[in-house]
Amino acid sequence: MSFMIFLDTVTGAVMETRLVLGLALSIVVILIEAFVLHYMGWNTALATATIGQSNPPAVAYTPRKPFLTCLRDSFLANLASILVGWFLFQYVLFFNFWSLPFWISAFVITILVETIVLWVVGKKPIRRTALVSLIMNVASYLMLVILFGLSYTLGLASNF
Repeated sequence: MSFMIFLDTVTGAVMETRLVLGLALSIVVILIEAFVLHYMGWNTALATATIGQSNPPAVAYTPRKPFLTCLRDSFLANLASILVGWFLFQYVLFFNFWSLPFWISAFVITILVETIVLWVVGKKPIRRTALVSLIMNVASYLMLVILFGLSYTLGLASNF
């Protein structure tokens, strides 16, 4: 059986046979990553209180709908990594879904793609963006590893 692999949420293999479950996993991952973005202050920015001063004081402000900003950025980052991952794992990289090389390569590529997207969309420093991307993907991949690990242990892996 060939698996269509989406990168970030690793739900493409599930989506091929279980579309509803794959979409549900994608939504859960987007929400987890949005909460991490929100918790890490992704929705705040620095603004200057007065313009024209040689050293204007920096004031932190939050957009009117801070969580929606994080949700939008999480959605865009995941959409980009899904598209990149689908292409790479469909046409370039051929790993077994249950293998360690698959999970490691998916994780690394996800962080690279999502860091770039968040950097472009969020206009934050690249080091902060990379750190936020790493932490939010550790959270979502941890959930996925536990979920798929339990399904493998319980003998449900053949259903994926």
